[in-house]
Amino acid sequence: MKDGLAVKTNDRYADQEHVYQALGKQVLDNAWEGYHCCLFAYGQTGAGKSYSMIGYDKNIGIVPIACNEIFNRVAKLQSETMRFEINFSMVEIYNEKV
Repeated sequence: MKDGLAVKTNDRYADQEHVYQALGKQVLDNAWEGYHCCLFAYGQTGAGKSYSMIGYDKNIGIVPIACNEIFNRVAKLQSETMRFEINFSMVEIYNEKV
């Protein structure tokens, strides 16, 4: 840890930015092109799904990184003749309960 940010200490660790670049960026790019997209995290309890998707403290996950990128892209392109509408949904299923 460096100032609350987890840093890579060996080749087996993938930091949040690496996970976003490997998985989240392509989903966001496809959504930006107009496709409906879904990113699904499935696995055993304690495997790191919530950490990868949401993150913790300064180690922000795929979802907040993607949201920041969406609003950065909108800010660059928004004008008097172009308007954006953003819809976002997130569902957590735990012990078969939504």
